[in-house]
Amino acid sequence: MNLQRFLLVGAVLSLVFIQGCGDEIIAIDPCAEQTAVTAKFTIYENVSDSLFASDTVLQYNTIVFKADENYDTYEWRVGQDARVFTTKAVTLHFQQPVGRIEVTLKVTRKPNLSCFPEDDGTDITTKPLTVIDWRNSLVIGEYTGSNKSNPQAHFDVSMKRTLDIDSFPIYELLNINQGCFRTNLWSGEVGRGAKAFRFSDYVWYGDGCKGVECWITLLAGDSVRIDYSYGDNSKPFTPSGYPRIRDVYLGKRKN
Repeated sequence: MNLQRFLLVGAVLSLVFIQGCGDEIIAIDPCAEQTAVTAKFTIYENVSDSLFASDTVLQYNTIVFKADENYDTYEWRVGQDARVFTTKAVTLHFQQPVGRIEVTLKVTRKPNLSCFPEDDGTDITTKPLTVIDWRNSLVIGEYTGSNKSNPQAHFDVSMKRTLDIDSFPIYELLNINQGCFRTNLWSGEVGRGAKAFRFSDYVWYGDGCKGVECWITLLAGDSVRIDYSYGDNSKPFTPSGYPRIRDVYLGKRKN
């Protein structure tokens, strides 16, 4: 009997039988929750103070490539970069909108041969990543939807971008708290990402805007989620500002 066959037989014979109530016998497979060595990783884009998993990122942003599990060794290869990175997580910045590239992770770990006799302890996974111009967030567009607090009342929200005389972007978020048409912020005051965006405008309470702060996240199927809050200036002002009203807007892209 060769070694592999011996191990397979051993794995089968290692099933533990437990006497249950009455004559019931429950078989427990010791390999049921085990897995072969598989390279798994996630690509994150840093937006403001948070990391978002994404397959598309903006140039200049901090991008984190992180293995989902612990392995004995790591080998990362990113696009045309000649370097090989050997840590669990790798942080990079792309200085150019290079478009679509491939990210490959090769890992090794001592395999569980009792459960996976064919496992050589090595695996490789490749994922695509698209790097786009830092001014061209995919979040830009017009959406129709409603708040979780009142799902029957539909209204439109717009995320717009214009360029100033120096081609520097100015972003506007319009109508998130229905009636606010002044939440336009210079890009230095927001967190920009390919599929996530942060606005913060606590100081402005004119034109119905009420100090909006929000996170915009692009979801699958061109849907959007906006977690936002604004100041309730019908209440007394406190040392920390007006009390905040919080809501979640869920919408679909119109264009």
